[in-house]
Amino acid sequence: MRRVVFALAAFVASAGCLPAAAQSGAGEQAERAAAGARAERSADAALVEAVRAVGMRIRACWNPPLASSGARAVVSFEVGEEGRLVGEPHVEEADAGAASGAASGGAGVSGADQAFALSAVRAVRNCAPYPEIPPGETVRAPFVFVAEGGGGDDADAGADANTASDANTATDANTGTDATPGADSAGLSAARRMEVGGRSFGYRVPPGFCRVEAAISPYDAVLLERLEPPKGRGATLVALEADCDELEAARAGADVKPRRLISIVAMIDGAGTIVVDDKTPREEFLKTMRARFSDMAPLGENDDAEWEGSRRLGHTDEAVVVVHKNPGGDGRSAINLANAYTLVRGVPFIVNMLAADRSESVAAAADMANAVVHTMVVMSEPERREETGEGDAPAIER
Repeated sequence: MRRVVFALAAFVASAGCLPAAAQSGAGEQAERAAAGARAERSADAALVEAVRAVGMRIRACWNPPLASSGARAVVSFEVGEEGRLVGEPHVEEADAGAASGAASGGAGVSGADQAFALSAVRAVRNCAPYPEIPPGETVRAPFVFVAEGGGGDDADAGADANTASDANTATDANTGTDATPGADSAGLSAARRMEVGGRSFGYRVPPGFCRVEAAISPYDAVLLERLEPPKGRGATLVALEADCDELEAARAGADVKPRRLISIVAMIDGAGTIVVDDKTPREEFLKTMRARFSDMAPLGENDDAEWEGSRRLGHTDEAVVVVHKNPGGDGRSAINLANAYTLVRGVPFIVNMLAADRSESVAAAADMANAVVHTMVVMSEPERREETGEGDAPAIER
């Protein structure tokens, strides 16, 4: 077993959002520096690559508070066999007393400081399992995370120190009231972030899924390109998640394709877009979608082969779900697919859950898509806030 100590740091652009290219460049620069430091301690190339892979895993699934500009925390954790986390992560150091606050409940610690330390611990916990690290001496591995955001007052925008949980307040997708969309989402991932039309949206995914990002590997870039909807359909891929184990293997060059994928598509700009705006109630949008698919038989509990090759319709209070059972053949995999249509603050989304080789039943695929829909919220609306003079949008960390 090898003990790994990561120095986790978050930096936020002082004005506006940091461009994706800048994020990628800063992350790569930090990784090169970290790799160089590790190389001085050990000539083991496998170790250097393994620790780098652990850092990339954390970067792909960690969402630190945007109010934590300049915050720093040192979190130690142990990685055992098969990359499993051994015991609980421990905050060894943190700026402004965040470590003691994390242990004592936050007395005398600002909300932003404690929220950052706790988000680092949650990241280490939620990003496991990790690539397996060769056994040997303790390794200290610096790691830098560059986050989007900026401008706001750190203390005011941070999470309340007395509510250190995954269910911090966000804005409800339809009513504009305060809600806690993560409160009943136990077992789901840390919050992810996606940008659509100048707005930031948040969502969570079931365990076992990792974010696909072009900056991480060439395989990620290819996968994103393949799953981008064809031009002219008024749809844009805004987030993609894949089975963690199979994604890691594919990144490493193995002849493996992730069998389970969750994609989120925004239906914006172009032919086929449903006409809605910020004032359109979700219920009205769902009624329109149910009418569009009214010729489909309802999805029942019986997941048999009678409707192989066809589609069925399900729905909840938050989404209309179309499920498919594609038989495959001619070298193609049999696929179960669920498309959950929903509306979040005037933006129509489709959350797609694809299970190749029938790795999930159609009912399970529908449940996973619905679980993602249930967590989707608006995190910030910079354009709206500027127009109404309300100031910068709050930074929400969950």
